[in-house]
Amino acid sequence: MRRLTLGSRKYIPFLTVAGLLMATAAGFGVSNLTAGPFGHLGMSVARADTCDDSGDGTCDDDAGPEGPWTSYYAKESSFQPITMAELQQAKQQADAIPAPDHTPWQPIGPTNVGGRVVDLVVDPSNPTTIYVAAAGGGIWKSTDEGMTFTSAWPGGNTQTMGALAMGPDGTLWAGTGEANPAGGGMTYFGNGVYKSTDGGKTWQNVGLTDSAAIGKIVVNPNNPNEVWVAAAGSIYTSSPQRGIYHTTDGGQTWQLALAPPNATTGGIDIALDPANPNRVYAALWDHHRDPAARTYGGVGSGLYRSDDDGATWTRLQNITTPLPSYDRAQTGLTSDASLGRIGVAIAPTDPNRVYVVSGDTNGFDKGFFVSNDGGDSFQTAGHANNESEYQWWFGRIWVDPGNENHLFVADVSLRQSFDGGQTWSSVGSVHADQHAMAWDPGTVSTTDQSAERIYLGNDGGIYHTDSDGTTSSSWVHATYEPWNQTYHIAVAADNDNRLATGMQDNGSVRTWTAANPSPTDTSQFNAYGGGDGLLDLPGAGPVIPLQRRHEQGVGPDSPDTGLVDRWLHREPPPSGGSRGYRVEVPAVLLPVQSGSPSC
Repeated sequence: MRRLTLGSRKYIPFLTVAGLLMATAAGFGVSNLTAGPFGHLGMSVARADTCDDSGDGTCDDDAGPEGPWTSYYAKESSFQPITMAELQQAKQQADAIPAPDHTPWQPIGPTNVGGRVVDLVVDPSNPTTIYVAAAGGGIWKSTDEGMTFTSAWPGGNTQTMGALAMGPDGTLWAGTGEANPAGGGMTYFGNGVYKSTDGGKTWQNVGLTDSAAIGKIVVNPNNPNEVWVAAAGSIYTSSPQRGIYHTTDGGQTWQLALAPPNATTGGIDIALDPANPNRVYAALWDHHRDPAARTYGGVGSGLYRSDDDGATWTRLQNITTPLPSYDRAQTGLTSDASLGRIGVAIAPTDPNRVYVVSGDTNGFDKGFFVSNDGGDSFQTAGHANNESEYQWWFGRIWVDPGNENHLFVADVSLRQSFDGGQTWSSVGSVHADQHAMAWDPGTVSTTDQSAERIYLGNDGGIYHTDSDGTTSSSWVHATYEPWNQTYHIAVAADNDNRLATGMQDNGSVRTWTAANPSPTDTSQFNAYGGGDGLLDLPGAGPVIPLQRRHEQGVGPDSPDTGLVDRWLHREPPPSGGSRGYRVEVPAVLLPVQSGSPSC
């Protein structure tokens, strides 16, 4: 969005972009947890494994510095924890600042790109209506089978979302705060659970305001007042409401049904037995983040089952077959420092069939398991994931409600199995990074699934298929999904309809093409670079055409881009030196002479 201005256009001699320095470090274990200055547990850093995938003598091939940031932040810190109350106070102070008296902001695009969707639900009473939760953009509603959307969330509410569910009475439940922790950036937290009884027109906060992030919400299909919530907690600060919460009175009161074993563990996934809603499966995830490392696993992680509506719980870890060879620690689902995120799902057509996927603390695949006795025992199945090394980003399983042997698993690509998880293949024609899926209940069949409609949410927005997802070409992308995750917006000095922006996992996009260098419609953007876009500097007229290649610096591009796109990436280490940083740097486009600017 940008503010619409009136009057003559001001020409700007050069563009400046402020810089931001970030460093990430993955692949660390944790020892000697102590109270730290960052609002949660501090750490001394130790390697969790000794991998060397790049051949450069290091293990952490996608991270930043290993130690200096800890001492730097300690030196600059007040050594006092940042509390949720202080953050709430900062929000109240910001809200109290009077709004300036000027032309209101108007959306101008892009509307055809989309951004990360973390959850979605289908209205069973009207299957052409779906609701989706955008990671950084609230709740959206579609009444045309997921092709176009309108906002169903107040602009004044927190916009970061974690989970979405619908009860049998049509009540919507939304959990704020994304529980997918970022790899190299930030994850913003929310302020609890909301409910809407009028299709998203109005919302009421019903509690768990100190949960920071919500991983999953599940409603009893037989009782709309009974709701389960997986409260993940903040990965940065101390958040007191963590674990699996339960309400039986529509959110008036909440009980902590499954408490975490330590201050860095929270709830991440829940599944109810559709034949017996008193049987509940829940996954806890021990993970946290410091400036020096992301530790996305720990001894608090685990899979549990309750057979008495949450009164008592049993840990599920009985794997009766050899563990997968790719489980580096060879510890399966037992409590171990290597156990990371866990996802669980039940087959609606056979509630004794339970599927589990797990990753390790560094994001590597740890195992995919299947149970035919309700979780009393598990057997190792096929390798569900594609060794993306990002299992802290996924951890989701979806079982076809018409066929217990047909299922999908979230990964960078969408993974699919037709034989109960024994063999897997990737589904093409959809954007990367899968997070949400739901079936149109009116199309589900236990005899012929070929016409089942499935909705999919990923980092590229919303897709749907009317053939059960069995063919890659059947997936259709939404045409109007105006939620995006934009890093920067750049405006050309000679034409303020020439806009360019870098987007999370949607590359760099722009409003113009070589055939249409002066667009009048700014809602339709087109891509000119893949991966993560970041910083774009459009010039006036011909420019030195450079394009950011994801984590590979800059390189020549076709002359019609009219852009300079820079991102200082992680440089190879000098001989005997430490690894470089993944950073964004200040950039200025200076018109040295007509038609030949420099950056």
